[in-house]
Amino acid sequence: MADPLSLSSGKPGVLVWQDPAPLAQPELIEQSHVSLKPLPGKEATGKVLILDSQFVFAILVSLPSGDPTLTITTTIGNEVVNCETSATDGICSGLLRGDALIGGVAFIASSGRRWQRGPFRLTMGTVTSSTRCRN
Repeated sequence: MADPLSLSSGKPGVLVWQDPAPLAQPELIEQSHVSLKPLPGKEATGKVLILDSQFVFAILVSLPSGDPTLTITTTIGNEVVNCETSATDGICSGLLRGDALIGGVAFIASSGRRWQRGPFRLTMGTVTSSTRCRN
């Protein structure tokens, strides 16, 4: 039998335990919203809508050339949502594996550089973003 107190018990197997801690975000948020603001020296802006904590839809404006990606902090880590562009605008859509994390951040990157960012905040049962952004 594997010893749960030792990583070197020499016995292979699967250890299962129950974590009594409460969930990081126990309730389903029906709709969350982030207004992406440009970082200093950048022009891109956008809006992100997340339904039922997992369905993502975003509209991006004034993007630089390159393939943009939307990164969202979720209950399982940072998740990437692919985007399609037309001229300097873009649309991102996808399904998150985890739930969008209240207090997390959404940001857009293009050609490996961050262009816009916005944090999730809980207000009256829905999620909105603050208007200030930092690099």
